[in-house]
Amino acid sequence: MNALGPYFIRFGKEIREDFSEYLRDASGLPFSAGRDGRPVYNPVTISQYGLHRYNQWFMDSGDADEKAFLKAASWLCRSAEKGPADSAVWPYLFDIPFYGIRHPWVSGMAQAEAVSLLLRAHQHTGEAAYLKTARRAYSLLPVPVQEGGVLSAFPDGGIFIEEYPSPAGITAVLNGALFGILGVIDFSACTEDAGTAAFLRRLLDSLRANIGRYDCGYWSRYDLHQTGRLSSRIYHKLHILQLTALAERLQEPWIRAVLDRWEGYAHSPGCRLRWAGRKILEKISLSGRGLPGGETGGPVA
Repeated sequence: MNALGPYFIRFGKEIREDFSEYLRDASGLPFSAGRDGRPVYNPVTISQYGLHRYNQWFMDSGDADEKAFLKAASWLCRSAEKGPADSAVWPYLFDIPFYGIRHPWVSGMAQAEAVSLLLRAHQHTGEAAYLKTARRAYSLLPVPVQEGGVLSAFPDGGIFIEEYPSPAGITAVLNGALFGILGVIDFSACTEDAGTAAFLRRLLDSLRANIGRYDCGYWSRYDLHQTGRLSSRIYHKLHILQLTALAERLQEPWIRAVLDRWEGYAHSPGCRLRWAGRKILEKISLSGRGLPGGETGGPVA
């Protein structure tokens, strides 16, 4: 099993996710706001918090960070439910009318980020429960949405991991699909399994063929919903951070080409002005439609 280093994304104020404003339970784990306003545990928030504290521990070896990331990983083990094909899942218990999703449902982004945290916890402690839960969480990623999983397909048939699996059609949230790939990269590195490597290759080939669907010529899109929403400034920055991680890890020229183009958009006053005008119109046209932003993981979802 190859050793995993720091997680690919450094959560912090740059993407408005430093975990400083969350309510906490008695053990220090963060709550998210539920649909009725009451605090609830959220698997994406828990996993991102654990990965954030793992990265801090990796840099400084602090006892508090070590305890925090292991608490998050232990919560994932305790809270996992049985999903299709004996997978480990963390169901969401609210509807998302905007995407036509009824509860309970599972998120491919949550599954992948849980895998990344659990593998690191296993490598740090040697505890088998972390690895077992990581394997079971990973096993849902190749399962099609139609069978209760999180794997969907672009119009050309290329596969991707759905953050918000919808029976009404693909939602294809880009940051969720990219977090999904990062989870598969971690699992592939740890297992060195030929089937996992082939699955990763299919995901990357599909992303290469379809990344243009998210490029409007001056900014990145958030998803492929029929409303054609553009990313916020924060999500455009997150896309850049995710592509940077992929470019550094995989050394594939096409990733660097997309990254350079999208960084150019972010630094162009003209592109930012066009984005601002479009977002104003979006907010007017989509007002009251129950947008799902933040519902599976705070600002970064």
